[in-house]
Amino acid sequence: MPAQDSALQENRAAVVRDGAGRDSKDDGVPHDAVDVAVEQVRAIVTDDWTRLAQRRVAGALGPEIAREACSRGASTLCNELAEVAEALLAGKRWATRAVEDTLTPLFGWFGKPRLARLVTRQFAKQVLSAPAAKITATAHALRAYGVLLCVLDGRKLARCRCLRSLAKAGTGERIRAEVREVVGHGLEPLVQF
Repeated sequence: MPAQDSALQENRAAVVRDGAGRDSKDDGVPHDAVDVAVEQVRAIVTDDWTRLAQRRVAGALGPEIAREACSRGASTLCNELAEVAEALLAGKRWATRAVEDTLTPLFGWFGKPRLARLVTRQFAKQVLSAPAAKITATAHALRAYGVLLCVLDGRKLARCRCLRSLAKAGTGERIRAEVREVVGHGLEPLVQF
């Protein structure tokens, strides 16, 4: 275990020292936005966070899958996890819009009063919220795991696709909040200790 802690500290130190760096692939994320996301992750990624995150992931995946995921290479798996997370969130947006699009013509055709429309819209949001929350939580967990893999691998955080996707959130404070929510808390729902 001490050897593992030593390796963990070395990788974490490399991540903390890591300059923001620049990704050779232009994914449209502004460099200053990535710098803000990297800065926020550096504040979150402590040895305690890393160990707890590893335990949560191992508990959720099981030891075999967790080992295989770590041995596969952070870069490849992080990119794949980022793609899946983006697809999940896009699917959630599509489903929400589909329900709204279904309701909108009904309101116009039947001339429902304003209050009836508001009640219906709120009910539809509540019906969608439970599955939508699970989709969002799953996407957050995938992205947080991708960041964890990049940290464990000692990869430059500015090249971590899961983190770069969070840097798309907009302004500095919004990016910081998104990183705190996703990286800081994204793995919490996985395992209850």
